[in-house]
Amino acid sequence: MRDGAVVRCAAPTSAYGEPDDTGIGGFLGSPPTNVLIGMVGHDGADLRLDLGGHSVPVPASRASRAGGSVALGIRPGPATIEKAVTATTADTTATVRGTLQRSEPSGSAVSPTTEVCGQTVGSQAPAAFRTEPSAESRLRIPAGQCRWYDPETGLLLEVL
Repeated sequence: MRDGAVVRCAAPTSAYGEPDDTGIGGFLGSPPTNVLIGMVGHDGADLRLDLGGHSVPVPASRASRAGGSVALGIRPGPATIEKAVTATTADTTATVRGTLQRSEPSGSAVSPTTEVCGQTVGSQAPAAFRTEPSAESRLRIPAGQCRWYDPETGLLLEVL
């Protein structure tokens, strides 16, 4: 609910995995959905979301947002972290550099928090992942796991 109105009525796993707005993504789950805000622009024929020094691909279906801002939402699970020296990139995965702020071991995994262009991103790493705070790292953001929101309203942009 928001301001007395129902925002989403769905099965918990659906609301968690496919939040219709950034409020739901922030409320359901711990850690909450990451929300990165940037400007959509062209890099040649490709659309990119400029985060202020790093950029990630934007689907062609978002071309109408070129020149404006968009919020990229991604759950911490699909966003993974690597040491900068060992990072590799798959075609459908955006990779951005960041600085590790902290890392919380939880037994079967580690939950690092990284700063990317002044924005905080939670991610996942294998239990054996070790690095020092302030170390440079790379975040992998799989395109198929991204949700795109209006940064002013927090509402999901129409699924195209």
